[in-house]
Amino acid sequence: MLDENNPFNGLDGNPSAGKNPFEGKDLSIDKNPTSKNPIKVEAMRSPLVILYGPREVGKTMVLLRTVQYLKKIGYTVNLDEGFRSDAAYKTIIKQFDYFLADPRIAERTKLNESLLLNVTFQGEFQFQILEDSGEHFFDPNKYAAPTDNQFQEENIDLLNYYPAHLVKLFKENKQKLFVFFFHKDMMSSANMRENYAAKINAVLNKYVMAGRDSTIFLYNKIDKLPVFDGGRVRIDQVHNYFQSDSYTALMAATADKKNRFVPFSAGEFVDGQYLPSDDVYPKALVEVIQESIKGKSNKGFMLALLAAGVAIIVILILLLQ
Repeated sequence: MLDENNPFNGLDGNPSAGKNPFEGKDLSIDKNPTSKNPIKVEAMRSPLVILYGPREVGKTMVLLRTVQYLKKIGYTVNLDEGFRSDAAYKTIIKQFDYFLADPRIAERTKLNESLLLNVTFQGEFQFQILEDSGEHFFDPNKYAAPTDNQFQEENIDLLNYYPAHLVKLFKENKQKLFVFFFHKDMMSSANMRENYAAKINAVLNKYVMAGRDSTIFLYNKIDKLPVFDGGRVRIDQVHNYFQSDSYTALMAATADKKNRFVPFSAGEFVDGQYLPSDDVYPKALVEVIQESIKGKSNKGFMLALLAAGVAIIVILILLLQ
């Protein structure tokens, strides 16, 4: 049953209290080996926000909290109907508001497996958000990461490290914004965290194109840490925790890439009821996403304008000769 006191109930598009139609159902991708891959990479558009992180780092909760905030401030957010062709995804599309109303459903139904959301404002497309299974980005049971030198080799088999749809996506000429997820003491050992950082660094070096793509380091579950002063998050204290979690080398290696750093809390469950975090967290994330996208788009527009101007000048010179 959906809790009548759930703070999400009553928001535009959310279901009223009633029977949960997803109780006990598995809405992950159909893994029948005789089926074709239901993921359609061509459905992914530019700019694309990619939520990158292992299992249990909180990607789904961050996604749902951010979507709830986007809808609150006037955006329209819908699942892309052409992204997956399996029956489970079609069911999620029809009943997506149930997941926004009660995030606990996401955990019980394995919602966090390959979702693509379209974000629009007043009918105009803004960006897409991709959430994928944590194992697709980093599997703690197979956590050896390629070295930077291995990743620079053109003949490296990326299928050993990522599923086919992500390999194709990384190579496509699309504006991407990678949101790399972290939280205090994630995974079971410093060695795993170091390998996770190495895999991120390899992606940054090979597939994040300066002038086109952007990166965000999202430090999740910030409400669990003593980093507050007068109700505000002290970013310097967050950085200290980040570096103490085996990510010092990653920070040093990416210092020239101008990564944005965003602390985040999606909220908490109290007596079985979800209490969303303050809007300050999704607001900060949305603002960084918007700034990154607009900044890159404006730079691309200016370069295109410059190229057009040069072409016109060349044509005029040829005509005058």
